[in-house]
Amino acid sequence: MIYRDVFLIVFFLPCLISIVMSVLAARTEVEDRKFSYFLFGVISHWLGLALAADLAYRAWQSMPDPPSEAFSDTGAGGALFMGWIPASFFCAIIFFLAKLTKKSNSTELSQSSASQ
Repeated sequence: MIYRDVFLIVFFLPCLISIVMSVLAARTEVEDRKFSYFLFGVISHWLGLALAADLAYRAWQSMPDPPSEAFSDTGAGGALFMGWIPASFFCAIIFFLAKLTKKSNSTELSQSSASQ
């Protein structure tokens, strides 16, 4: 399954960038930076998804004796035009999880400082 390996290798870095940007958006206090970080995370995830799908299809098509499904290029096109939807959901989930951990850490710190 060479196409799956190509997809995962190409998609790893944009996915990591979107995670870091979503966590930064959750941790910063400045609203303009928060929106910019979140938007950059969504765009990097979206473009990474489209690029990884395109390269995975190309790898699948270059296999010896590829199946006919390999020549249906709807995956890469769909990722390009509609990839912002899963990218937004992914970044929003990471954003809210980072917000929850930030709130729980600040609550624990305030309780420990109050007890001392």
